[in-house]
Amino acid sequence: MQYFRHKRNIGANNNFNYCLEKAAGAYFLLLHDDDLIDADLISVCLKAVNYNDTVGIIRTGVRSIDSDENIILEIENLVSGQSLTDFFLAWFSSETPIYFCSTLFNTKRLKQIGGIKSKHNLYQDVIAVSILAARYGRVDVKEVKASFRYHPLQYTNIAAVGSWCEDSKMVLDVMCDLAPEDKELLWRTGFQYLLKRNFMMATRIQSPLQKYMAYLIVFKTFNFPIKFFAERLRIKINEFKEAAFH
Repeated sequence: MQYFRHKRNIGANNNFNYCLEKAAGAYFLLLHDDDLIDADLISVCLKAVNYNDTVGIIRTGVRSIDSDENIILEIENLVSGQSLTDFFLAWFSSETPIYFCSTLFNTKRLKQIGGIKSKHNLYQDVIAVSILAARYGRVDVKEVKASFRYHPLQYTNIAAVGSWCEDSKMVLDVMCDLAPEDKELLWRTGFQYLLKRNFMMATRIQSPLQKYMAYLIVFKTFNFPIKFFAERLRIKINEFKEAAFH
């Protein structure tokens, strides 16, 4: 085992790629300090590919746990044998979540695509998984072998919503480029899924005015018709004005 300590804080995603740079094995597992893997995850995954070192990614099912390691939800990985498009659609429908802890990445191939990254490093795991699965294939293990620790989002601001929107748009563009024959279907389905996710994030903002500004960012990013938003905002502004005089 090797332990590396940087002289200064280089940021989470730079640490991810530093670990990748130092990795020498055929497959790379990025395990955050609050996530968990079952003792046999590695052996089960390698057995599933017959110890072949050319597969792009190997994925297992995953469970969500709370801070006390109570199981919130378990989702088996049921996309084995499905096409790339169906794999993407399964993510849009929340049938197969994508997390670092339940994925083995082909080390060589992950380095070749430039490592782990997205514009704001929020959906970097999904983008890496998508590219490697499309170019080098994937193997899906049905059993749940990893635990993702769920942390309720305590604070959201306009800047965070904007960053998530831009990374969401990037994910959608990448997936459509990787499966061009199904671009229309992927765009339509992914648009609805990601629009909803970002809209729900905006609803967590406490300030009413900032919340509606965040809604505008979501709608603009996804080129969503803003007539509905504009009317709702006009109503809210009038409500604020009326409240100010009472």
